[in-house]
Amino acid sequence: MTEEYNKLVRAVELKAIALTDLSHHRELNLRPPLQIKYEFSVGLESFSEREFAARAEFSLDAFPKNQEKQKEEKPTPDLSIKLTYHLIYVLSQAELEPSEELIREFLDRNVPINVWPFIRETVATMTAKMGLSPLILPTLKITR
Repeated sequence: MTEEYNKLVRAVELKAIALTDLSHHRELNLRPPLQIKYEFSVGLESFSEREFAARAEFSLDAFPKNQEKQKEEKPTPDLSIKLTYHLIYVLSQAELEPSEELIREFLDRNVPINVWPFIRETVATMTAKMGLSPLILPTLKITR
């Protein structure tokens, strides 16, 4: 499947990326340092002969370190950011007909790398606009 996958990667172009959902919350009396937890997932939205769309969802919650709030069963975060990006890809080679399995492999391997810089920038910008030092997410590392 490696050669098929390489052909797909060479034929795919990112046509559009859009931030479609964004919500955030910050407690006014927020006091760093914070314990940060985040989740990130990518899913297939649609798939046709010449185009496919992906959805990347990201959520971040931050809690004060070493405080009573963390002892609660389901503590409310003092800071939260939730966002969704939609990405549209087109296939530039007419003779290429990738399977849905191959597209899903692309979603697992390439889409996260394509969207992660946008997520990092959004989180840094939003935390700065919340009156905090910009939060820089770590680089995304996909290993196989």
